[in-house]
Amino acid sequence: EAKDTVSAERMIKKADLYSFFDNVKFNRDDFMLLRTNELYYDIKKEIAIFYLKTTKRWVFVLKFEKKSQFLMKKLAVISGASKGIGKAIAEIFGLHGLDVAICARSLQHLNDFKADFENKYQAQCHVFVADVSKKSEIEAFADFVLDLNLPIAALINNAGVFMPGQIISEAAGNLETQIETNVYSAYYLTRKLISALKVSDSSHIFNICSIASQMAYPQSGSYTISKFAL
Repeated sequence: EAKDTVSAERMIKKADLYSFFDNVKFNRDDFMLLRTNELYYDIKKEIAIFYLKTTKRWVFVLKFEKKSQFLMKKLAVISGASKGIGKAIAEIFGLHGLDVAICARSLQHLNDFKADFENKYQAQCHVFVADVSKKSEIEAFADFVLDLNLPIAALINNAGVFMPGQIISEAAGNLETQIETNVYSAYYLTRKLISALKVSDSSHIFNICSIASQMAYPQSGSYTISKFAL
C-alpha cells in the first residue's frame, strides 16, 4: 500500500522533516527516511510516508495541512549581507537549503548576489534596499520580510560600519553613525521580527559583534562603544 502511494510523490528535504519533528515534539531519532536525503510526500492525498526504525516496518503515515510550516521553506534574515561576513553567512544557509532575506544599500550588489546565490543553491534570495542606520528603512525591511510569510529560522544582525578614529579627535558624528548602524539597526529589526521568530521554538537570533566589544584597540574609539553596546 505504501508503495502505491509513493507513485504521486513530491520530494521534501531532510531539513524540513527534522523541522517538522521539532515542531510537533516527536523523537526524530526513531525515524528513518525512505531514502538518504528525502522522504515521500503525496501532495494530492496529503500524506507523508516514513519508515519506523524501532519496528522496522512501513507503519507511519501522517496527514497534515498543505500549508503546514513543515512544508514551507524556511527563511534566514540577514542585515547587511551583500558582501563580507553577511554574504558568507547567507551562503551557508543557502547550502543547507534555506531561503534568505537580505538588505544592503547598493541595489547592484544585492542583485549580483541574488543571481549568484540562486544559481548555486536550491533556494531563493529576497533582496531589499535599505540604509540600516535609518529607523524607517530598517523597519521597512522588517515589513518586507514579514510580507514573505515564511517561517523565520534565524535572524542575523550583521549590518555594521567601522569608522576609525580616536574618541578625542575623531570626526563629529562618528559615534552617532556607528551607534545607529551597529546597535539601533539590530534593536529595531529584532523588535519588529520577534513575534514571527517566537512562532518556532527552534528559531535563533545572532548578533555579529567584534573583539572590540571586549577589548578596545587603537583607532577604534566609537566603534568599540557601539560593539560593546551590541
